Amino acid sequence: MRFSLIFKTMALSICCLGLIPKKSLAWGYEGHAIVADIAMHYLPKAKQEKILALLNQDKSLLVPKNIAGEASFPDAYWLLHPETINWHFINNDWRHPDMKAACSKIESPEKGGCVLNRIETFRKALNRKKTSPEERLFAMQFILHLVGDMHQPLHAISDNDRGGTQKFAVVPGNLVPTNFAWSLHAYWDTNFIELEGLNQKALEKKLISEISKKDIKEWRKGSVWDWSQEAHELGAKDGYAALPKPRQDGLYVLDENYTHKAQEDINLQLKKAGVRLAMILDEAVLPEVKR
Repeated sequence: MRFSLIFKTMALSICCLGLIPKKSLAWGYEGHAIVADIAMHYLPKAKQEKILALLNQDKSLLVPKNIAGEASFPDAYWLLHPETINWHFINNDWRHPDMKAACSKIESPEKGGCVLNRIETFRKALNRKKTSPEERLFAMQFILHLVGDMHQPLHAISDNDRGGTQKFAVVPGNLVPTNFAWSLHAYWDTNFIELEGLNQKALEKKLISEISKKDIKEWRKGSVWDWSQEAHELGAKDGYAALPKPRQDGLYVLDENYTHKAQEDINLQLKKAGVRLAMILDEAVLPEVKR
């Protein structure tokens, strides 16, 4: 009976990971793994061990039980708990931005708030000594993920198109029929990262080598609201304002200039997200590792 239950849960988790549409994931599995790995790079070994020990308590079987897998736990979780989808973004209007209003529009018990107040909530849970082990694990899984989400520019902005999920695009040389085109949001999530032509570890190494002590000092300043404003500004300037006019069929053809600038923005945001996640994780109160 126990084996049967475990097998069914594993099958469900595999299905969940396979069914999550790339068009809905911020950064995708690879991007979230990069953010988490950059963060771990800047943490002392003792803190790394505590984080991994906490994540090892995950019995959900929804994701691999390692830092990269757990950083994508919330994307598997929301398929089973769709009420949490609003935790991943803030639809701050492009032309008339109002962060507080954009967050408060979905701030209700059934909707759960936006990415910014969810990060604040989970951050407090990690910093409290009296947080239960189950709550601490849940908070850790979501912090690993949501700090990455909030740095994806199209998770911080909307042009009445749900952060670019309702605009569809192609790049030159990949002129596919409209029905098979990726959303603009998906390009910023995963496709522009893939166009770098580097595997995950190679890209991580490249990004870490570019981060200076001055960068770390500067990027640790401010609040999650300030960080979201930075992402919004990139989304406004390079995500929406730089878009070409759509074709007659509604598709946007993203030229080399658009793609190159987007890749620069994404690399910058992955680095910032990793450094800021490291700061948040370093503050967390975590149980000692049993040896």
